[in-house]
Amino acid sequence: DSLQKPMDIAVIGQFIYVSDTNNKRVQVFDLAGSPLFKFGTEGEGPGQFKFPYGIAGDSQGQVYVADLYNGCISIHDTRGKFLRYFAEAKPQEKVIEAPGSIRIIKDRVYVPDIKKCQVLVFDLSGKLLLTVGKLGTGPGELRAPNAVTADQEGNIYVVDTGNQRVQVFDPR
Repeated sequence: DSLQKPMDIAVIGQFIYVSDTNNKRVQVFDLAGSPLFKFGTEGEGPGQFKFPYGIAGDSQGQVYVADLYNGCISIHDTRGKFLRYFAEAKPQEKVIEAPGSIRIIKDRVYVPDIKKCQVLVFDLSGKLLLTVGKLGTGPGELRAPNAVTADQEGNIYVVDTGNQRVQVFDPR
């Protein structure tokens, strides 16, 4: 099956995971690019997606999938089996409202929340450690941040899509 609006990619262990947004699933390939399997169906329940966007993996090989429209991050095993939601027992808790392209760096989960206009930083247990930014156009303010990463020193780089710029925040 062909990809329909792929939004993010992550190499986790021996697999390449691609969020296949319009097909409401994740497609998985081997390191040579051959298709292996896919997971996820359309919906709002565990293991289902409405807009799978960001994708990242932790050191245990678990796959984190950020769903922009369901407003949650789901955690799956290497074969795509749903394990649990990240940072919330269920998406209705709204700890995360509209996650974009997530990253896991040094056991920290970086989540740009497009709706909240903030970047949320969690530990792997789902504990919120830091909130960066707020709605606005000035320095340190964000509008629809879609992607984030961090460097070795912990500086946070945010694609501030609505303001047409990239901003850098110190690790505090």
